[in-house]
Amino acid sequence: MGPLGKLHNIAVFIRSSVPRFDDFESLAHRTLPLDNSTRWNKLARELSVAIEKESVMMSTAKNGFNKLKDDYLSPETGRSFVRSRNFCSPSTSKLETEGDNATIDRLLWTMDILSKHYDSSLV
Repeated sequence: MGPLGKLHNIAVFIRSSVPRFDDFESLAHRTLPLDNSTRWNKLARELSVAIEKESVMMSTAKNGFNKLKDDYLSPETGRSFVRSRNFCSPSTSKLETEGDNATIDRLLWTMDILSKHYDSSLV
């Protein structure tokens, strides 16, 4: 699944054991949010923590080598986290399209912004 799949697997690995979760929290002084399939903001937060706590993430992946051997975090993985987080950043504009006050003009405006952001990220 690439770098984002690796991050997801590591987050699941950390959360699958109370001692592991507590160890990560004591080293990082915070928890690692777990992404989900419906919220870009959750992924952006997870990526921000992974970038900020890169050394703790590397240590966790090394300690769980037997279970996470396919999820090795390389320097290129870290750079990919930064690019992915930067790409997800305009997702806060999607909040305009949620809830009872959402209208088609807000949705189309947001889609236009996201499309332009996507096109510019390919350059």
